[in-house]
Amino acid sequence: MKKLLGSLDDERNDIYLLIDKKSLIKDINFKNDVTKSKIFQYAPVEIFWGDYSQIEAEMFLFKQAAKNNYEYYHLISRADLPLVSQDKIHDFFDKNPNKEFLTLILDKNNDQKIADRVSIYHFFVKICGKNTKNIFLKTFFSIYSRLEKIAQKLFKVDRLKNSNIEIQYGSNWVTIDNEFIKYVLSREEWIEHTFKHTICTDEVFLPTLLVNSKYKDRLFYAKMTENKSSNEFQGNLRYINWWSGPQYPKIWGTEDYNELEHAKEKGYIFARKFDSSFDVNIINEVLKNDDIGNK
Repeated sequence: MKKLLGSLDDERNDIYLLIDKKSLIKDINFKNDVTKSKIFQYAPVEIFWGDYSQIEAEMFLFKQAAKNNYEYYHLISRADLPLVSQDKIHDFFDKNPNKEFLTLILDKNNDQKIADRVSIYHFFVKICGKNTKNIFLKTFFSIYSRLEKIAQKLFKVDRLKNSNIEIQYGSNWVTIDNEFIKYVLSREEWIEHTFKHTICTDEVFLPTLLVNSKYKDRLFYAKMTENKSSNEFQGNLRYINWWSGPQYPKIWGTEDYNELEHAKEKGYIFARKFDSSFDVNIINEVLKNDDIGNK
């Protein structure tokens, strides 16, 4: 986290930091780790994979940051790093005002599964397989989730039946402008009504809001990706390798440095996923790059 904050530390950047209450770093005060940026660190909250709490966390950060009316808002996590200098980042966005940077994903084989994330109710997500190590709870959730889906299909439950909206799937890591973030916040009540008791819709709510609004015409890169190859471009300007493994997404190692350099040449500004417990050397290599060091 400290290395990421150091790479963002610039008088032109304000940093809004929200840490999961379950994280080992939840009690660390990071305010002294930046000298140029203003940093706003909030009390930790519990955030669960796949749960509506992910959307609540994002909306909380958007709401806090939007009070200051920035030109752009970059949603990243501690697993991200910039690939280029702050000068280059600011220069790029100064030259591309009033754009939305999202990755829209085309997944024809799973269209129904993605729709089912929203169209039927999902309860007890906080104890799903990725959120607990308890074997009993894992087994319970696995059985329950199947029965939950069967029962709702049997009774023709469809939360989207009268909504007349197009569900769009994409990456939850985005760069969006001030006008769109104000629009998102104005739809907070609708967001809660539509996405509470759903699963994994942090990857759905922003893309769905975008494509059902006038802001879809402001996408910087509108072509959808299938995340199957580095030949595709990800419109959120985050280089994320979903195709080669062994992890999905791939956690970068020292041997991947040249691939990250090539991503930078293609126009990517950030990359993920980095993990210091997996390979700290690649983090050091990326951050000591002259392009980042020369802010």
